[in-house]
Amino acid sequence: MSKKPLSKVKIICYVVISIIIYIIIYFFCYRYSIKKKNVPEIPPKKEQQLLETKKLIDAPEGKNINFTSSNTEKFPCFQDLIGFSEEKKALDGFINYIKNPEDYQNI
Repeated sequence: MSKKPLSKVKIICYVVISIIIYIIIYFFCYRYSIKKKNVPEIPPKKEQQLLETKKLIDAPEGKNINFTSSNTEKFPCFQDLIGFSEEKKALDGFINYIKNPEDYQNI
């Protein structure tokens, strides 16, 4: 039994979804890189005081909250994410489809 070929609509939907995912992740990395560049350096003592003040303000009465800040330098960028190469292949295939639609006539 042979598999049914994907319809053009399904192929286009897959590619559009891939492009949207690419744009969202790229936008996240771009915003993160701008945010990282614009953040002024805070001395460690002042940063600790700010964190303690934030804990006191945000903590509900009678509850202790353990706050641990994450290291924002360890966030992965789009190139480091799993699946990037597959999405790039899908986008390259779509571009090829747009440039050479006659190659896909009998699918």
